[in-house]
Amino acid sequence: MHWEVKRLKWFATLQRGYDLPDYERIEGDFPVVTSGGIVATHNHSAVEGPGVVTGRYGSTGNVFYVESDYWPHNTALFVKNFHRNESRFVFFVMQTLNYGAHSSKSAVPGVDRKDLHEIIVAVPLPGEQKKIVEFIHTEDSKIEVFITSLERQIALLQEYRASLIHECVTGQRTVPESCAP
Repeated sequence: MHWEVKRLKWFATLQRGYDLPDYERIEGDFPVVTSGGIVATHNHSAVEGPGVVTGRYGSTGNVFYVESDYWPHNTALFVKNFHRNESRFVFFVMQTLNYGAHSSKSAVPGVDRKDLHEIIVAVPLPGEQKKIVEFIHTEDSKIEVFITSLERQIALLQEYRASLIHECVTGQRTVPESCAP
């Protein structure tokens, strides 16, 4: 197992997105990705997918993965060059960066790609990157199943609570003396 330590710019080169005012957007098949995520579609793309996009202004630190070709908006930074790294691994690494430490102190928080490019990251070989991505996907799937189960249990408990309240208020159920105030 050999990991290299390098600057982000040699792991994943970032570039500012492209201007696309609302009035120039033509609805289409390609997602428009801003600092806040996918906000619209456009009839052509500016970048081939897959892609990794992060906020440049406003929502700094939000990181999005895009499978298809897309349009990275000028409020975002996108990975222009993955340097032969696994795109999903780059996505996961980008989620761990401390954007706040590199954010400007203006009214609207923002990051400069030149500052981000200087962050030091640890990089395994591509084969190990792929194994790490597979492991994260497997564990994430387990977590999603667990969350879905908990959400269903919460919904059932809320239904039961509402039913109990209704039955007690309408006299269909008597409240035990020990519960009365």
